[in-house]
Amino acid sequence: MKYLKSKKSNLLDIQEIAMILISTGIIFFIMYLVLSNFSTTIKANNYTNITTVTENMDNHISTFYLAVDYGFLLIAVLFTAMAYVLARYIPSDSVYLIIVFVISFLFILFSFIISNLHGNLMDNLLYLEFVNMTTYYKFLMPKLPFLAIIQFILICLGLYTKSEN
Repeated sequence: MKYLKSKKSNLLDIQEIAMILISTGIIFFIMYLVLSNFSTTIKANNYTNITTVTENMDNHISTFYLAVDYGFLLIAVLFTAMAYVLARYIPSDSVYLIIVFVISFLFILFSFIISNLHGNLMDNLLYLEFVNMTTYYKFLMPKLPFLAIIQFILICLGLYTKSEN
């Protein structure tokens, strides 16, 4: 609670949530590229000892990406809820409220750009294959601007419905 008393506003919460979601998606896409290329190379060279390893790896990759997909959803929902709760407990002034509105509007525009980038990356076959392996990632990334707007509304509600401690 000491950290909450020194924090003055939710200025960067929407940006931090969006950046965590975007960086998580990029990291898992790179992991997918490495694992799929490793498996393809091993199978193409027909190494007998490592072939069983790659077969076991292929069996576990789908389970891993299912866990990653649920983790992506958990990050989106949990961080949105945390932003609302923290907005209620952080002491803030009216000056910070205006700054939060302006900067949050800019971050909502930023999320439109990231969503457009996701749409442009769908032309890449490897990225399309990665997105088709997921459920929530392909649902949340095109709707990232709407998620940012919902976060903005929840933060505004939290800032205006403060609990007195």
